[in-house]
Amino acid sequence: MNPVEMRGVPVVGGGQRITDATGKVGVFFDESPEDRALRRWMEGGFNEQERRHATGYRKRARSVDLEAFVRATKAIQPKGTKLAETLQDVLAAVDALIDNEATQFRTLNLALEHFDQPLHIRTHVKKHWVAYGRQPIRRFLPYTHHCLRVSTLFYMGVGLSVIPRRPTNVIDMQYLFYLPFCMVFTSADKLHHDMAPLFTNATRLYVPCDELQAGLRTLADHYDAHGDELKVQGSARFARYPPLELDTVIHRLYDQTMPTWRKLAAETPLEITPELNARLMEQMRPMREAMERARRQREG
Repeated sequence: MNPVEMRGVPVVGGGQRITDATGKVGVFFDESPEDRALRRWMEGGFNEQERRHATGYRKRARSVDLEAFVRATKAIQPKGTKLAETLQDVLAAVDALIDNEATQFRTLNLALEHFDQPLHIRTHVKKHWVAYGRQPIRRFLPYTHHCLRVSTLFYMGVGLSVIPRRPTNVIDMQYLFYLPFCMVFTSADKLHHDMAPLFTNATRLYVPCDELQAGLRTLADHYDAHGDELKVQGSARFARYPPLELDTVIHRLYDQTMPTWRKLAAETPLEITPELNARLMEQMRPMREAMERARRQREG
């Protein structure tokens, strides 16, 4: 198996193993096509193919018949009853459905069909599932399992009228597919506010956008009030951690994701003198040269 790592950091492709003149080994990541496109988009540059793709994606998402899920649910729901009152109830039903040990092959088929995998991929995945002992999908394909939980919760929630039938919710829901690669997820979207906390844990946190903005405003006001010190010391030294004398949501997020930060923040930071900076740059020079060679080779 080649599992997708879900430890709160992005999965970055395109790494190239390099060796510098001293024999030290590193991994070189050049700017990815996605990063280049993102930088171009931030500057307002979209090519025609990207515009067509975005337009087509929005049309497909909005064409999903959410009313069909409501009709299907009503067809199996006894009159005068409600199968679930809250999203927590719906998620419990989802987990009972897709984690049933007796129906894991059905769950695997459901995932492959739901995410529209081509026939040769479906055949390959099923063959590997059998070869690896028919493991629970939660363990065999953990990221697929996460996305299936999110999607099934959404569509069952719509069918049970626990989630509003707004067409754009189909697109908004898919942002939650990124959760395994986040330490902190923030949003001002109502659907995210309702769904994201159900998929968080001790190392994957959700904070509402207004709370995060309030914390950032407090930090900005603090740094504005200490502008002279900031100019003298530089942000890398003066603002390397949130100020210990304050208490904001930023501090609480640091406490949960970086438990030792308060001890580090209380220590006197190493002063980077011109001499020390020159030594560090000299130590890094062989690796920087190896990176430059790798970049030139890629560019042909």
